[in-house]
Amino acid sequence: MRNFYRKIGILLIVFWAKLIFAQSFTENFDNISTLAGSGWYQQNNSAPAGTNPVWFQGNPPSSGGPFIAYNGAENAYIACNFNSTAGGTGVISNWLLTPNRTFKNGDVITFYTRKYDVGQDYPDRMEVRLSTNGASTNVGSGASALGDFTTLLLSVNPSLIVGGYPKQWTQYTITISGLPAPTSGRLAFRYFVTAAGPTGTNSDYIGLDNVVYTSYTCPTFTMTASGALAGGSAGNSYSTALTQTGALGTPSFVVTAGALPPGLTLSSSGTISGTPTATGTFNFTATVSDASGCSRSQAYSITVVCPSNPITMANFPALCSNAGLYTLTEASPAGGIYSGIGVSGGQFDPVAGTQTITYDYTDPYGCAHTLSKTITVNTAPTVTLATFAETCSNGGVIALTGGLPAGGTYSGTGVSGGQFDPASGTQTITYTYTDANGCSASASKIITVNPTTVISTQPSASTICAGANTTFAVAASNATSYQWQVDQGAGFSNISNGAPYSGATTSNLTITTATAGLNGYLYRVVMTGQAGCSSAVSNNATLTVNSAPAITSQPSASTICAGANTTFTVAASNATGYQWQVDQGAGFSNISNGAPYSGATTATLTITNATAGLNGYVYRAIATGACTPNATSNSVALTINSAPAITSQPSASTICAGANTTFTATASDATGYQWQVDQGAGFSNISNGAPYSGATTATLTITNANAGLNGYVYRAIATGACTPNATSNSVALTINSAPAITSQPSASTICAGANTTFTVAASNATGYQWQVDQGAGFSNVSNGAPYSGATTATLTITNATAGLNGYVYRAIATGACTPNARSNSVALTINSAPAITSQPSASTICEGANTTFTATASDATGYQWQVDQGSGFTNVSNTAPYSGATTATLTITNATAGLNGYVYRAIATGACTPNATSESATLTVSSVTGSTTKTNVSCNTGSNGTITLTPSGGTAPYTFDWGNGIITQDRTGLAAGEYTVIIKDANGCTGSLSITITEPTALVATAGTQNNVACNGSATGSATVNVTGGTGAYTYSWSPSGGTAATASGLAAGEYVVTVTDANNCQTTQSFTITEAEAVDAPTGAATQTFEAGDTLSVLVATGEGIKWYATADDATNHINDLPLSTLIVNNTTYFATQTVGGCESKTSLAVLAWNEDLGVNNANGKIKIQIYPNPVREVLHFSGQDKINKIVIMSIDGKKVSEKTMLGERKLNVHTLIQGTYLIKIFTDKGVQTIKFIKN
Repeated sequence: MRNFYRKIGILLIVFWAKLIFAQSFTENFDNISTLAGSGWYQQNNSAPAGTNPVWFQGNPPSSGGPFIAYNGAENAYIACNFNSTAGGTGVISNWLLTPNRTFKNGDVITFYTRKYDVGQDYPDRMEVRLSTNGASTNVGSGASALGDFTTLLLSVNPSLIVGGYPKQWTQYTITISGLPAPTSGRLAFRYFVTAAGPTGTNSDYIGLDNVVYTSYTCPTFTMTASGALAGGSAGNSYSTALTQTGALGTPSFVVTAGALPPGLTLSSSGTISGTPTATGTFNFTATVSDASGCSRSQAYSITVVCPSNPITMANFPALCSNAGLYTLTEASPAGGIYSGIGVSGGQFDPVAGTQTITYDYTDPYGCAHTLSKTITVNTAPTVTLATFAETCSNGGVIALTGGLPAGGTYSGTGVSGGQFDPASGTQTITYTYTDANGCSASASKIITVNPTTVISTQPSASTICAGANTTFAVAASNATSYQWQVDQGAGFSNISNGAPYSGATTSNLTITTATAGLNGYLYRVVMTGQAGCSSAVSNNATLTVNSAPAITSQPSASTICAGANTTFTVAASNATGYQWQVDQGAGFSNISNGAPYSGATTATLTITNATAGLNGYVYRAIATGACTPNATSNSVALTINSAPAITSQPSASTICAGANTTFTATASDATGYQWQVDQGAGFSNISNGAPYSGATTATLTITNANAGLNGYVYRAIATGACTPNATSNSVALTINSAPAITSQPSASTICAGANTTFTVAASNATGYQWQVDQGAGFSNVSNGAPYSGATTATLTITNATAGLNGYVYRAIATGACTPNARSNSVALTINSAPAITSQPSASTICEGANTTFTATASDATGYQWQVDQGSGFTNVSNTAPYSGATTATLTITNATAGLNGYVYRAIATGACTPNATSESATLTVSSVTGSTTKTNVSCNTGSNGTITLTPSGGTAPYTFDWGNGIITQDRTGLAAGEYTVIIKDANGCTGSLSITITEPTALVATAGTQNNVACNGSATGSATVNVTGGTGAYTYSWSPSGGTAATASGLAAGEYVVTVTDANNCQTTQSFTITEAEAVDAPTGAATQTFEAGDTLSVLVATGEGIKWYATADDATNHINDLPLSTLIVNNTTYFATQTVGGCESKTSLAVLAWNEDLGVNNANGKIKIQIYPNPVREVLHFSGQDKINKIVIMSIDGKKVSEKTMLGERKLNVHTLIQGTYLIKIFTDKGVQTIKFIKN
């Protein structure tokens, strides 16, 4: 195709103009000279630029072009081709820009494109790109530039794959998404191909048609109904959600007018949350918008009231009158003010006695709160303590007394459990008493402690030798005299000065020339101190008197063999250590532990693995003790004998069978010999007897050795006075035999160029020589091509030529003994491989025709045809459509379209490899077919079905025949049914397709469950519609109300119609009539009724069923806030009664005025003149009159107490924390109780 178009040049005159346009457009390219006037723009950035610099009007086959337009006239499309660039390695970047539009998410762009489908296939590629820079036409400069069109929306055949670009008109659809807001810009179609141009490998000819841009249309939004949203209270977490339907993608909510309560925010998802920080009603407008820029707004309000009283106050601890100022911290939150008698600066002085403490707090939202509690103050007790008597520090614990009132506790250094330990010295003692109220007081006195004798240094034990001197010493404070004592085994007694003692009544006792008889005596000293305090006794100290060591057991001489172990042992009294000595001939010296010695400083010296060098050494031991002189043992000698040792080893012997041989060994210190033999199961002694002699001498003789002795191993054992015996080395006897062939070579048949081997085996062989007979007798083979291994057991022939055919080979085996051995003679046969002499040819046929492929080969014994269906060659079998699969000619009968493009070849086999493989031949089978996409009928009995047909195969152009004279390619406006089309290509080949258009079952709505309104005037009716058929899922729309579900609830009496729409937008309707019961009349009774002070609503009379009372006519009409019969009646107040009949409450009510002429307004008697104002009230309620108000109680309208406050002369009450409603307030004065009704706004 491309060679034809290389010669075409197209000249376009482009006009540019600015115009006003609608958002959506459709461009069929009927005349591209008008494009510029419609806002289109072109620019060729190809490098280098070619002969067709811009996109051009389509060229149909009637004008020599490649294809016709998708719709309209044959040339009604725009095209671009390889001539956009020059040369063969250029880059095509040819831009076609649409008019400027404001793009929104949801906008849809569709277009058709294709390329040429005849001849060599080139990949081609087209991109669709987006610029969001208004009307900009900046596509940069250069083939790789993008300018403002950096957003890639779609790429047709992005990887430039051959066959990847559609060859029939194919529709593509793009939906805009991801824009942050509606954005002005342009779309661009970019013909973008690398390695392009007239001689390039990637570019050809593409067409573009039927470009349709459809602007997204905003849907109808629904939002949460406008008005008041859920209320909240300041400081408390708040959350409510606004909802919507109809948004494209993720919706975004914002406040566009007014303001949310401070502390609250509206998230983009529609959640209002946070913690409000101000009170009041706040009005605002919320707007929801979607990804396409569509939006809807609604007005809302949120009312924030004061939070409940946040004050908490822990009970005050009971204080004592002597406790000092007490810091008040019990109330929270922090930041409030404490008040009351004795309170100043947040501290309370207990001197004021028991008081009421009030905490006033204004929260961060400006709301005032108060809370009071009583703090109790108890009077502290009076405490006295008597004077203490003096005591000694060692006098033992003293029970403490003298504190009043009784029952208190004593404390101070040295005090525990009501007792004092004088060891702590003079101290201050405190007596503390706590009364039943937990109040305490204390008194203190000093107790004087006189010191006792205290030993600072105790006498120490002493160890000396007999005849030596020693001293025992003590150091002590507060001592006035000393007396040393001794315990000789029968208890301590005083020591008098006299040998061996001196200093018996001083701090140091001296013992002179101590005898062994004093050993083990114990000594101590007794010291006296100040008058009235006891004496001190020191610790006991022991005297140890030691003697010099003396030998009690002498060591003995020892005789051993070399390598043996021995010991020398000594014993001594009073010894604390030993030292062994050795005399090697030059006098005694100390022995240190180390081979062969151990135990050198113990009573036993051990000699391990003694060598002959120690023979004649003399040993003695020196015993040491705590006292001198040391003791020396007798001297004793060590004698060491030696074991035999081999001095001359026997040697191995190798002989031939029948010969004689000897083995000889000599050893020192030997007294005898014994020869041994190992025949394979271990060594055993040899006895004299053929073939052995000299078995117990230094030389063993073997006479006339036979082959059975081959491999026997021999050794000699030398014995002497000491063990171990000496064993000679082991030596082998080798007896050789003449070689003999054990395995003959075999003849070999191979193919020319192959390798082969001849192998022989011979016993007792030490070498081989191969020989060859080429027809004139045997001669030795030498290593060199083609031979190797000529002197081994295996002769190798490599890459054998036909010239070796018929040669005969044999092997000569040589050994240590004669004669040599000769193998059998064997022959070498060499064959040749097959070769193709005639190749098969490609074949092109129509579907259903026959064809053959033929190949011939020399030296062939067989053939096997193979086919490559796209994933490699496999063998062909003789099954339809094939025959002759194993002959020189393969026949294909009645070829199907499935064989198109299959590749065939023949494998010729023979006696030798390699097999011969023919060249490959391709089979081309031409067939006409097509593919379709369809749209089924959306609603039953409808006719909006479509069929889009894409022909393929054969040769374009195609014609179409649907029957009844219809020859269009595609079909529209179809009813359900089966449609058949016959496709004919340019060569007259035909194919047919059948397509079935379906339709859904009829959409039918029928009345389901219906519930009428039970009570007149209410909205409790419901109706359910049942739906069958159509295409799910269903949507519902009730009119005039009822919602969007299958069941409509909350219906009042009336006519309703539900419209059901299925997924295909098919609709049907169903009507319902909701009825209601007759209205219930109001109860009857007197309009004015009397009561007594203190009466409740139970005394008022209304005739009817299920009577309920209300405070207002609106409450009675709306059936809310009904009053319990226990509600206290307020004089001159109108109450409203309803009745309930059959579960339905009347909408109208009976109004009853409660009146007692003996009572004033609000039940006040003549003596009480207090009025409240304003009424209704929002924040502060004021009280008129002069009567002292003691207490105020606020109750709900049904008589439940809401709050209570003690009044300390105040004439106002803050009620801002009350929620809106009607309340009763009881005012307690010295003249009585007055009840007044008020309204809190």
